[in-house]
Amino acid sequence: MSFLSMSPRFSSVTFYGDDTNPLVPAVLHVPGPRRAELARLRVTGPAVYLAFYDDERAYVGVSSRYSARAGESPHLDAYGAVQHLFVITEAEDRWSLGDAQAAERIIWETLNEVAGFATIGLIPRGAPLAERYGKVRAFCGRALQIVASTGHVLTTIPERALLAGATSNGDILGDDFVGVHNGTLYGFTGKEIEAQAVETDEGEWVLLRGSQIWSTPVPSAGQLVRVRLESLLYAGCLRPHESDPRLLVTRRDLSFSTASGVALFVAGSKGFGPAAWKRLCAVRNGMPGPLPRQP
Repeated sequence: MSFLSMSPRFSSVTFYGDDTNPLVPAVLHVPGPRRAELARLRVTGPAVYLAFYDDERAYVGVSSRYSARAGESPHLDAYGAVQHLFVITEAEDRWSLGDAQAAERIIWETLNEVAGFATIGLIPRGAPLAERYGKVRAFCGRALQIVASTGHVLTTIPERALLAGATSNGDILGDDFVGVHNGTLYGFTGKEIEAQAVETDEGEWVLLRGSQIWSTPVPSAGQLVRVRLESLLYAGCLRPHESDPRLLVTRRDLSFSTASGVALFVAGSKGFGPAAWKRLCAVRNGMPGPLPRQP
């Protein structure tokens, strides 16, 4: 159901898209003291809801029954009085719950990194969207621009910053250009995983795009590996392997500080340290060459 047919007590704004941007955000603003009235609306469908408090704290949630979840659930009151509540959905119900779950994570990261809010709760799990990710990310940027246009929150954040969103993974994403590394090329030798990495002249390790990695790290691999993998997956930097569901494939060069770190990320388990990398050749601006002699 479109927001435009809802109660006139709430304000709603919709941006209309085109064939290039088929997902159209609709944003409903509900004043915090009237949050319970949202539960009276007979609406269904996935939505992301944002609760803003009075001290630069924000809560981001997602629900397929958002009128009851955002209107009646006491979980939002646990953090204090809600000043403003915004509900974001697709104007013509053309998105899935998976789309909304990915949008929840994108918006959470933007509020945290770009807008400087203390985002309450755990990092949302999101959802892997493969090629659809770019459209959902653009949708989120436009939705936050609408939120800012109401004049209640985000008013000091440049529109282009909201549209661009959080950079995410800035410490691991490699260069966009292929073949600019100088150093020694290595191949991974464990678990029948096809992966290559360059140890650069500066001592950095770069996992090259097109490399395979294990899709499900074991618990003993550590939380950092799992969170980093999920973040890259939901940021569109990884994709499922075409034929092996156990594997993911990198879409970007990924930077690591040590051979052990990149081996752990590739294998998803401990026990694959520097010895898992086999020296293949030297690399100069992407061109292979003879290996230097071992000392």
